[in-house]
Amino acid sequence: MAQKNINIGSSANKGDGDPLRTAFSKAEDNFTDLYARIVVVEGQVGIANQGGATIQQSIIGDVIGSDSTVIVNHATSTVTAQNIVGNLKGSVVADDSTVIIDGVSGTIPYSVLSGTPTIPTNNNTLTNGAGYITAETITLTTLKTEVAAATDFADFKTRIAAL
Repeated sequence: MAQKNINIGSSANKGDGDPLRTAFSKAEDNFTDLYARIVVVEGQVGIANQGGATIQQSIIGDVIGSDSTVIVNHATSTVTAQNIVGNLKGSVVADDSTVIIDGVSGTIPYSVLSGTPTIPTNNNTLTNGAGYITAETITLTTLKTEVAAATDFADFKTRIAAL
């Protein structure tokens, strides 16, 4: 369709231009034709989002930052960034495919740690010593003073039978 021009008349309020309804009808026809042509062009260039407001296509080549630095290098499949912002999801894997950080289970395998972990010999350095077994010396003299009564054995026998 050829473009429809609105006749605005020779001067204001003279009445020799298109009436308001006719002017809007021409504008609508022009936009309808324009949108129809956009859909045709989108189909010809292979854009899958025909008629939509957003065009999404694969990037072929590098992604260049506003300072002209290469952010994504298509030849080496690398992403170069100084500051990555946001939550990163996934695992960290070495060049030889060894999992260094397992993003699925949220663990770091012991086998990938370097150096030997040292457990302190003084248990008070572990959580203030609370809840840990401490060393105690039991002598033969102490054991000889302990007495087991017949009721202790009867109670023990009842508890075993209940199992």
